[in-house]
Amino acid sequence: MNVVWFMKYFIFIISILIFFLFLKTIPPTIYLGDSGEIVVAAYTLGIGHPPGYPLYILTGKIFTFIPLADIAFRMNLFATVFVIFTFLLIFLNSKIFIEIISNSERKEIISIISIIIALFYVISETVWFNAINAKGGIYIFTQVLILLAFYSFFIFYKSKKAKFCYLSLYLTGFLVPAHNSALLFTLLLIFLNIYFFRKYTEKLPILKLLFFIIFSFFTSYIYLFIRAKADPVLDWAGINKFQEVFEHIIRKRYWSDNKFSFSVLLFRLNNYFIQFIKNYNILVLFFLFGIYYLFVKNKNIFFVVILFFILNTISLIYGIETSAGFNLSSLATISLYISRGFYLINDLLAIFISAYGLFYIFDLFNKKLNLNIIFLAIIILIIPVIMMFNNYESNNHSQKFLGYDHPMNIMKTLKETDILFSRNDCPSFNILYIKNIQKKFKNLKVYDRDYAVLDISIYEKNSDKKQMRKTEIKFIFNNSDIVYFTDYFEDKENNISSTPYGILFKIFTEKKPINNTQNLLKLYTLRDFFRNKNLDLFYKDFISKYFIAKTEYLIKLGDKEKAYKFIEFIDKLSGKSPATLTEIIRVAFGQLNDINLTIKYLKKMVYLNPYDIKALDILMKIYLQYNFDEGVAWFDEFYKIIPDAKYKEKIKKNIEIFRQSIGKHYQ
Repeated sequence: MNVVWFMKYFIFIISILIFFLFLKTIPPTIYLGDSGEIVVAAYTLGIGHPPGYPLYILTGKIFTFIPLADIAFRMNLFATVFVIFTFLLIFLNSKIFIEIISNSERKEIISIISIIIALFYVISETVWFNAINAKGGIYIFTQVLILLAFYSFFIFYKSKKAKFCYLSLYLTGFLVPAHNSALLFTLLLIFLNIYFFRKYTEKLPILKLLFFIIFSFFTSYIYLFIRAKADPVLDWAGINKFQEVFEHIIRKRYWSDNKFSFSVLLFRLNNYFIQFIKNYNILVLFFLFGIYYLFVKNKNIFFVVILFFILNTISLIYGIETSAGFNLSSLATISLYISRGFYLINDLLAIFISAYGLFYIFDLFNKKLNLNIIFLAIIILIIPVIMMFNNYESNNHSQKFLGYDHPMNIMKTLKETDILFSRNDCPSFNILYIKNIQKKFKNLKVYDRDYAVLDISIYEKNSDKKQMRKTEIKFIFNNSDIVYFTDYFEDKENNISSTPYGILFKIFTEKKPINNTQNLLKLYTLRDFFRNKNLDLFYKDFISKYFIAKTEYLIKLGDKEKAYKFIEFIDKLSGKSPATLTEIIRVAFGQLNDINLTIKYLKKMVYLNPYDIKALDILMKIYLQYNFDEGVAWFDEFYKIIPDAKYKEKIKKNIEIFRQSIGKHYQ
């Protein structure tokens, strides 16, 4: 009884400590990425990016009423509160999972192990990162629902009480609406509940059982259909018809016709396991022990668990690439960085297996060597304590303001009569936050080139990229003096180009305007760069934009020597980001006219992602025009390192075209 009492208070104390530890690291405002859009969706009850996340948006709305700091901070806090539920549910699920598999009555050992495993999980770098910002909260929220559904099933399995089966199925219905990546977990829970219901009872009321999951599944999406008709502040791509909402739910916009590539699958699997090891350290050994003991104890459960783990991992890899806006052949570092959170639900099963493995290690050491369980627990707990210190440094975002400062820098560059065309999640999502939550620059017109969250009225319900570009060109000719873009814009056919204007690009249609606008850079706030040492890839990418702008001004002023030094600095700061490399290449080729430097960074881009056909084609064209012999030698060498046979054929054809072009040149 004393042990039970102690464990309850011990878990409570750890939960409070985790909460306040994470609270110290929460960003004070919007974070980079999707956070700005998610916060606006929750605050205004809008419709965010596909599939809309109706459950998360509705639950998050409750937190926006908390009279504390700004709205974005409240949504960041929402994610942190739910990670405590994750901790408690990992503990409960691990505990009951071990009890079911091992048939052990040693509850004190099982409880200690379950606490250790839960602590390993929530303190991990990726969980921590997602548990302190509004976008990452989607993954944490989904895990809570999965864990609740599994815990209800485990209780049903142990007690054989039908009400827990109904509860589990009801909770299961919420999983896919919470996040599409929970699909296989949904199918697994349906199978397990129905299978054991039939095993425990003579009757199988299949319709009654399915009603619970169907009810929660469909009622979750009603919100989207209602709000689409209400014309909310945030209405992604202006959806309002039934079919448009349905296509939004199934993420049709992100569908692609990518073909399966075994080499890319292996690359992604390797990346996932590296992430797993980095996140959980020694827990990987417990996982391997758990797999072994599971095989020894119950081969049927072993094969079901392993098969599901493999299928879910592969389906996540494919789903992330083909329904999250990425390309299946994309090996770029930024896509790997962005997709980290998707894999967390896949870790849950591995966490339970690790708990089982640690139980047998403890049991073995206790029985064979008579080692004290508390002593063993203290030794193991040293690891998550070390992880805590390491991950605190990398996840301390309490002084991160770039998500707020970047859109503010953009907006204060312009006058109220100016018109801005924005592209990409950042800065568009955070501009949305500034305009609609902070109520700043409300009268400044901002059109969304991604046909997403900002004003899309100019495009008149036509999201075709070619038609959108024609609309933009027509608009430019009618308003060329007041049009600005967040990214470089050029249309040689219509004699349209752009010149740096602070961190924006001002459009011109005739001769290049002579203006001295480098002083705009002095208006900008870039406190994150000077305050933070732990800038991640995304942050480095956006901070690099400011130094790219500075480089362009140096070139305009004739100081090329200093411009080259800035390029070296940008490469060191964010040289693993394809977006940054693209900007360096644009400056090197278009403004410095430095072919060797252009080739250098094109090569770097291709080596980072050998499947980047666009970069490879540009490199080939430049080699064709400027350095034939070196180009042939490099392509022959590059061909040898390509792992994919189909892709090799494409490269081979390119090399042949390359050689034929050279032959014609010499003739």
